[in-house]
Amino acid sequence: MTGQANTQVLLAEVVKGKKETVHVGALDHLRGLAALFVCLYHFSAETLPKLTNETLKAMWSWGYNGVTIFFVISGFVIPFAMIQSRYEWRQFAQFMGKRIVRICPPSWVIIALTIGQWVIAHKYLHSTVGHMNLLNAKDVFYNMFYLVPLAGLGMDNWFNGVFWTLAVEFQYYILLALAFPLFAHSRTWLIVLCVGSLVPNFWLTPLIQASMGVGEETRFVMANLSLFWLGIVLCLGMCGRLRQSEMWIGFVVLTLVVGFQLAWIKAAFGAATFVFIRYATFRNPVTAHLGKISYSLYLVHIVLGTTLEGVLVRVVYPETVWQQVSMLFLIVLLTIAGATVFYHLVEAPCIQLTKKLFSKRKKSPVHSSPPSVLVS
Repeated sequence: MTGQANTQVLLAEVVKGKKETVHVGALDHLRGLAALFVCLYHFSAETLPKLTNETLKAMWSWGYNGVTIFFVISGFVIPFAMIQSRYEWRQFAQFMGKRIVRICPPSWVIIALTIGQWVIAHKYLHSTVGHMNLLNAKDVFYNMFYLVPLAGLGMDNWFNGVFWTLAVEFQYYILLALAFPLFAHSRTWLIVLCVGSLVPNFWLTPLIQASMGVGEETRFVMANLSLFWLGIVLCLGMCGRLRQSEMWIGFVVLTLVVGFQLAWIKAAFGAATFVFIRYATFRNPVTAHLGKISYSLYLVHIVLGTTLEGVLVRVVYPETVWQQVSMLFLIVLLTIAGATVFYHLVEAPCIQLTKKLFSKRKKSPVHSSPPSVLVS
């Protein structure tokens, strides 16, 4: 039996209740790479201004597609947990409670660290880093519960530049929790909901662009649904809820939709993620570790990276491209180390708290999964 076939058989056994759980190793590697891509994208662009140069910027200009990978992963992981737990509408509060406890507290720690960084830089270093104008109860509240886009505010109102993806994730969780019982066993509802949720984007996107600005439409789940649907269709296919031919037809159609609605480079990354989850079987301890700490790395890299840059340039100012590349590499390594510490001190306790508060029940266990972006 091949590795990919074995994974699919194991998934089917979990769905049938013959096996308690199964670990899809490809997800660890993808999460780790996705978080690293986003980190390098930010570090080589404007996040670390002292290290920015055109060569590095061009080299990692595509790194934002780590988010594309995360969205497809989330489309796969969350429905599988719901299939496994035989999710029903009456479990909505439990489902959302688990997501909140698992995802929100680590991001709240990042908010606190970010505010601390801004205050120290402003008061003691006379720096203009950060947005001191955002230090008010309203903006803190919007950031804590990922409400910035729903409040009609733009990217500049986020305390941390990656939080917009958490807002999209939570919008997706709510929609999926409401829609999943309809399409989990019905191809008709699957087609109706999929088409019905994707078609409006062709007129909704220009409307958001006109009112909020070009690019702001991607801060809402509707603009990213085609990526989530890629993961959902893969999940249903690998769990036996769709025939393999139906799964691959969905793959082709959704990849085209991503290309036309978003960008062809996102379609390429989305399709590659789909195929990787379906077929990859290799193991690598480095990417596996990055996958384990991917949510922590995703959260901490901006606040930790900018802090490290501020300290290191005071020791050795990078005047050449080689010095910039060397310092960037050092900051990446230190950020990964810092994310590992953050995982053990903050994220892991949240995982344990989630398990304690939402322990498995015999009838309807709702399994915990990391934010794709975060989550397993």
